[in-house]
Amino acid sequence: DTLSDSLQRLSSGSKINPSVNSPSDFQISERMRGQIHGLDQANYNAQNGESLTKTAEGALSSTIDILQTLKEKMISAATDTNTEVDRAAIQKEIDNMLAQIDDNALTSFNGRPLIENQALHSALQELNAEKLVPHSTDGGGSSEVNSGLKVIDSALQRCLDQQASIGATHNRLDFTSNNLTSSSENL
Repeated sequence: DTLSDSLQRLSSGSKINPSVNSPSDFQISERMRGQIHGLDQANYNAQNGESLTKTAEGALSSTIDILQTLKEKMISAATDTNTEVDRAAIQKEIDNMLAQIDDNALTSFNGRPLIENQALHSALQELNAEKLVPHSTDGGGSSEVNSGLKVIDSALQRCLDQQASIGATHNRLDFTSNNLTSSSENL
């Protein structure tokens, strides 16, 4: 071991620098360095997955809030104390909420629509204006209102189920990220 080799190790912070110092130790060191890089990249991927789940959860939370408000508006529109002008104003508000649900279903992450994500597809595919609520809330009978409320309740339940699934996925990714961080540090 020359003074030059000792100074190189000291200045770099590495015990093994060029492979000529100790070819077998260098090979082991490089293999471990490759494993560390792989673990770090996997952790980065898990953290991106967490960000995706947060984005999806936000869109679903917004949709749940809208569906709950829609239910109130449907009931409000059906009351006999409303005039046609009142119902028209309520309908305009309902139309805007349905448009927002459509927008929520188009939420994307990193330029890719989340609806392409298989885990979210089933919950978001039917959350659009045409399938949620009948557009006619002119007080045309309790059966129409009840039918609309059933559709909203069904959509709410799908969203709540999907929200729970997304939450579980987020937690799993968080545990994975913590495990990968620990493994990388230990390696």
